[in-house]
This record gives sequence, structure tokens and C-alpha cells, in this order.
Amino acid sequence: MQNIILSQLIKTKQQLAYENIKAAITQGEYKGGQKLVVTAMSKKLGVSNIPVREALKRLESEGFVQNTPHLGFVVTPPDFKNYTDIFAVRQLLEGQATFLATQNMPPNILKKLKKILEEMKRIGPTEGVKVADLNHQFHDLLFAACGNAILYRLIQQIWPICPRAKFIFSLVPSMIPISVKEHQQIYALLEAKEAEGAKEAFLKHKQRCYELLVKYSAELAL
Repeated sequence: MQNIILSQLIKTKQQLAYENIKAAITQGEYKGGQKLVVTAMSKKLGVSNIPVREALKRLESEGFVQNTPHLGFVVTPPDFKNYTDIFAVRQLLEGQATFLATQNMPPNILKKLKKILEEMKRIGPTEGVKVADLNHQFHDLLFAACGNAILYRLIQQIWPICPRAKFIFSLVPSMIPISVKEHQQIYALLEAKEAEGAKEAFLKHKQRCYELLVKYSAELAL
């Protein structure tokens, strides 16, 4: 029984280490090419080296880190240009959801979107993680209002495929003021029930985000 409890405790610590390290990578705290020192990470997380090593092996299998000979674990630089197919599908799904939501937008959802937008405008250029969370809330509310449950479910299913893209504001902080302005434009078109205009503004916004992420990947490769 004691061995079972110990095994469960190790698994729990491993999961904790995995979740924390993955979040640090996707949010840009650990940069592409950065060496990950197991002892330092263990101390930071308050666990032994074993759960951290196991977490890093799991992250290696998912492509977030790579184990380099004579160097150890290193954060894998993101390569967003290889996500062109995912981006194309997202444009189709999310563009249509924006179009439908504009036609069917309930007043209470519009108020919630405005509140999120106002909060985004108050956030400073160094708070990328918070902006990312608000950005996610804004788009999730928008897509949920499309009136098509299957379309909304497909959008939710495709989001996790490229988790680092969610944190564009931590990766590319200069995008924050541009994004806020673009969200304001989208909101104005939603409020005016200009479905085609809202869809077009949304697609331009997503295209700009994708291009910035690809540029970020290219700069890391230099």
C-alpha cells in the first residue's frame, strides 16, 4: 500500500511539473533554444529532479523540448510556418462563426465583449499572458454566439493543436496595441450588425497574427 501511495505521489508531482513547464514554454517564459536546467527547475517547483526529468521527457515527445547531446534539454523553437494548414482551417471555421454571430448577437453577449475590450485597453504592453487570456475570452464568446453548436465545437477542438499561438502577445509584445485596435474595429462592426465587414475585419486580424508568428519563428532561426 505504501508503494502505491508513493507511486501516486510521484505521478502527481510529475503532472504538476509537466503542466508548469509546458505553460512556461507556451507563454514565452522559456524561450526557444533556451537550456533547461533540471536542478534549478526542481527547486523552483519544489519537487525533486525525478518528476522534472519525466515531465521533460513527456514534453520532448510532444515536441516542446529536445534532448541535445552534451547540452541536455533545450526548448524547441516554435516554427509557425509549418501550421499553414491549421491556419487555413481556422480561417474558414472562425470566419464563418464571426459572420453568423454578427447576425445573431444577443445584446448581453455584446455587453460582455465590450467589457472584455475595455479591460484589454487598460492593460500594459508587458502583460502578454493577461492579454492572451482576455483575447481568448473575447473570441470564445464571439464564436459561441454563432448559433451553430457543431461549428463552435470544431473550433474548440482545433485550438489546442498549436498552443503556443495563443500566447502571441508574450512572444510578440508589439502586437498588443495593434490587436486592441483591431478588436475595436471588429466590435464596432458586430455592434452595427455588419456581418460581412466583421468577418473581413476578423480575417485580416488573424492573418496579421499569423504573419507575425511566422516572422517571429524566422527571427529565432537566425
